[in-house]
Amino acid sequence: MTETSSSFLGKFFKKVEDEPVKTSAPNPAPTVPINLFGTGKPATRTPTSSFVPDTSKTIESIIQPDPAIQKILEADINEAAKPAFSQFSLTEQSMAGVLHDERTRFQAAAAAIKAQGHTVESVLTDVDECLQALDKKERENAGEAAAARERKIGAKKNQLASINQTIEELQERLKTANQDAAKLLQDIETDEAQIAETEARFGATCLAYRTKLNETKSKIASLTR
Repeated sequence: MTETSSSFLGKFFKKVEDEPVKTSAPNPAPTVPINLFGTGKPATRTPTSSFVPDTSKTIESIIQPDPAIQKILEADINEAAKPAFSQFSLTEQSMAGVLHDERTRFQAAAAAIKAQGHTVESVLTDVDECLQALDKKERENAGEAAAARERKIGAKKNQLASINQTIEELQERLKTANQDAAKLLQDIETDEAQIAETEARFGATCLAYRTKLNETKSKIASLTR
């Protein structure tokens, strides 16, 4: 018996075998699947069906117990449960309408199944089997979740990484293009300034020379006649 199972039901079985309740137990009922979740119906295994989550749910609602998952877990518990736990659960539930005090009801159920050769220790051991079944189911679910992530998200992550790489390359090319454009603009401004200066010097020189020629022409015209 593990510490987990002891804390799980131990508080209900304290001194049960040492202090049996003087209550007439009902006739043992036939073994049926355990229903720990109070749904009113035993769970059945459906091997070919798989749980499909409702993707429209919010995060807050997803973390709440889900009826579909509950049925799967109940079926696993039913498969793992041994006679002691099965008989105790069924007997305890059958007394619910008569014995309203939970401790008294649990003690009465333990006393009833003791006549069938089931002890509190055997019930707790059976609970351990159920807990192991739940652990196994959690491991299976973790593996299925990992596979689903790889199947549905893996390729998209790769595609996103490729797009991000393309964006980085384009950004680098854009940065280089901007640097080239800035340099070209600077070169254009420098060349324009140099050309404008040369053009202005040429114009000034032409004007001065034209003025000199016109003065010489006037002198020749006036002094030779």
